[in-house]
Amino acid sequence: AIAREMARFEKQYAHHKAPRKLVWKPALGQVTLDVVFEDRTIKNVTCTPLHASILHLFSEQSRWTLDGLSERVKVKPDILRKKLSLWINRGFIHEVSRTADEVVYESPTHLGSGADSRNQADDDEGVGESAASAQEAQLEMQAESYVLGMLTNLESLSLDRIHNMLKMFLPSSGSEQGYDFTEVELRRFLSRLIEEGKLECSGGQYKIRRSS
Repeated sequence: AIAREMARFEKQYAHHKAPRKLVWKPALGQVTLDVVFEDRTIKNVTCTPLHASILHLFSEQSRWTLDGLSERVKVKPDILRKKLSLWINRGFIHEVSRTADEVVYESPTHLGSGADSRNQADDDEGVGESAASAQEAQLEMQAESYVLGMLTNLESLSLDRIHNMLKMFLPSSGSEQGYDFTEVELRRFLSRLIEEGKLECSGGQYKIRRSS
């Protein structure tokens, strides 16, 4: 239902704001869950949307292979294994078998008295990832604002000039993360702004896209 509403809003936005379009970032944010077992319910479990998606799949079926989970959530197995550690540490998911070719996980029906000690470090893993994602999103918003401002004033700039100017305008300060993109990452970022209809690039020069 949420996905349908997001798609509807995205379509309306594209219609009214053409040629701009929305790009959703579903990995950002924070989710609070009640996790239900037959012997008890763990309330107010905080995690990232990805962690919540992984746990939800175990409500559809109790046993998954690592590759099967990876295919469903569209996350590489090595990264997914690290994400699963949050739920394994809390006893919500168990690794039940491992071979050279396959790892199998299962969700228990009963949590038991020894599981879920609610170690603060375990809780903070999910919350910390949300904070890191939010900080990254904030940096991207700042970089976008500076890029659009620079191109409004200077009309066109090459990739290396944008890169050098962002390093100058967005330095690290105390605990604040500064601009730390590589030129390859910046090119991807600018390509996304082109896809969103905010920029255009011709002859290696980036410009503000003007509405026709």
